[in-house]
Amino acid sequence: MCGGRNTKLITLNKAIAATSAGVVNGNMLRDLCHEENSWAEVDFNVVMTDKNEFLEIQGTAEGKTFSKEAAN
Repeated sequence: MCGGRNTKLITLNKAIAATSAGVVNGNMLRDLCHEENSWAEVDFNVVMTDKNEFLEIQGTAEGKTFSKEAAN
């Protein structure tokens, strides 16, 4: 029980990996450290399984907007 609610446990049967990417001072960077992430104009998080399945794709314009080309 968590906070008085029943929660369902999920068993992971796949390996997962996550990374971040972003634009910091106009430069595209991968695997941002905490300091880079806090200064990022654009911040992406990607989480995938070993079967090439996405668990999360999240992109946020923190300081300015970004183009579709930049997201690719």
